[in-house]
Amino acid sequence: MRRRDLKRLLRLTPEFKSWLLKDSMRAIEVRMDPGKTKDFYKKWKQESRIKALNLANITEQSKRASSMLNDVQTIMEMMVAEQKQKGKKPD
Repeated sequence: MRRRDLKRLLRLTPEFKSWLLKDSMRAIEVRMDPGKTKDFYKKWKQESRIKALNLANITEQSKRASSMLNDVQTIMEMMVAEQKQKGKKPD
């Protein structure tokens, strides 16, 4: 990969650029040999896919937990309403 292409890639994908800069060794390797950028880009893409899958899993779990909490809240409200009705004295 040529330096010009590398600069364009980094400009178009700021997430990749920040990922490269997190590890100083990666940044040094890319500066010394821009051809290694393709390998790093593939690795970054793979890691970002794994993160996306984990986020999807977390979202699904959050939805299930929210649904369960809503069900519990409904049951609690029904219990409170029943207690109020029992507490009333008939006229």
